[in-house]
Amino acid sequence: ILDEGGRKLPSPPAPIKVGDKFKLLDDEYFVMGRVVYRGWDPSDTSDYWVWNEWLLGAKSGQMLWLSLDEHGFALFRKMRFRSQFDVRTSRTIEIESGKQVFINERYPAQIVGAEGELTWRAKRGEQLWVAEGAGFGKKYSIQKTENELEVYEGKAIAEAELADSMGDEKWKNEIKNRANWGMTFGLVALLWIIFGVVALVGAAIARTSGNV
Repeated sequence: ILDEGGRKLPSPPAPIKVGDKFKLLDDEYFVMGRVVYRGWDPSDTSDYWVWNEWLLGAKSGQMLWLSLDEHGFALFRKMRFRSQFDVRTSRTIEIESGKQVFINERYPAQIVGAEGELTWRAKRGEQLWVAEGAGFGKKYSIQKTENELEVYEGKAIAEAELADSMGDEKWKNEIKNRANWGMTFGLVALLWIIFGVVALVGAAIARTSGNV
């Protein structure tokens, strides 16, 4: 996969391609484009992480961002600021009805690359600051570039729900196989623990019996 500059993008960590369609929130969305980001700890640049965001558009004009990071998938929509906010220093962000959400993480990031159609020209290497918070069952992401400050409100969504909304049977089977493998691995680990406990108890009984 190449971005508009002909550079190779990292393969997406999920089987989602530009042009794919999702049935979400009673509307049909199609994947318009993807942006790959890289964030890092400002005190330790060797500690970094990568996440993907796909822009989803509907015929109605509605747009969503589908994000995938180390915590899983989430759907975000753009919201307006209700009060002043400094991405580097503000401790809370105001949402609806005067409610406040605490900011629990902030870090620098940059664009690794992009593909497809987006609502702005995503430039490889472009720097930004990200602040994140969560509250009242929702997630909040505030992004500050050189020219813009934007806030997005979102909610986690299960991978299986996304695969089902796309109607991708192969993806759905992969998720089921992973779940089955996880259950099997967990059962085996539990059995080993039980065997270990039984062996320890047996050894303790044997030592006690030998001392009588």
